[in-house]
Amino acid sequence: MKILILDDDDIIRESLNLIVSKALPKAEILLASNGLDALTLIRNNSIDLVLLDVELDAEKRKLGIDFGRLIKKISKKTNFIVVSAYDKYAIKSYEIHPYYYLLKPIDELELIRVLHEWMLMENSNGKNLEKTDISISIKKGVAIIPFDEIIYLEKEKRGSRIITKNKIYCSNESLDNILSKLDNRFFKTYQSYIVNMSKIRSMEILPNRSWEIEFRSIDDCILISRYKYKDFFELFRNIDKKNKI
Repeated sequence: MKILILDDDDIIRESLNLIVSKALPKAEILLASNGLDALTLIRNNSIDLVLLDVELDAEKRKLGIDFGRLIKKISKKTNFIVVSAYDKYAIKSYEIHPYYYLLKPIDELELIRVLHEWMLMENSNGKNLEKTDISISIKKGVAIIPFDEIIYLEKEKRGSRIITKNKIYCSNESLDNILSKLDNRFFKTYQSYIVNMSKIRSMEILPNRSWEIEFRSIDDCILISRYKYKDFFELFRNIDKKNKI
């Protein structure tokens, strides 16, 4: 396992080095203070993970995310943990699909937890671990939302809303993009809605032959298109059986 740390700050770079060494003692750690050195290391080594600082110079002319795009072209398998003092780069960081977005000052325990989680995913190739949450870009950064907290999602003009029992998240991501990250308990019932089928309390047919869904946790009602209800009920029965087991 090879991990590259790219940060122009000597103190932070060494601090990250110590934390990664503690979390993953068997990993080989490479260090770079600028993007060009990082690209050289990428070309000469098989790098599994890059801890990527965003602002690589005081003038902000060189962003780590820009070098991240180049790294992706050289090594498609390389993952990223983006490290930044600001959450304003969170949406831009999705250009390189980071595994995690970590804010400075660095919380050592949080980084160790993320590194262990990433290593487990790598070792299992993502096949033996059931994903339980979703990372979504929101207007003020990134939100990590457990699947079980999501009740439904709704399309907006410039993105979507994710509705949970206690909070509503506004995202610039499309419904279809978010649906691709969810598990099979979620179904797109209408052009504008995705529902968590495990949260449904009741369903009622309407005069126009569409269906109305009510949820257990909130008072909202949404529709199932009459063209999708057969697929929906087939999946819903399977979900219902699992919940009863």
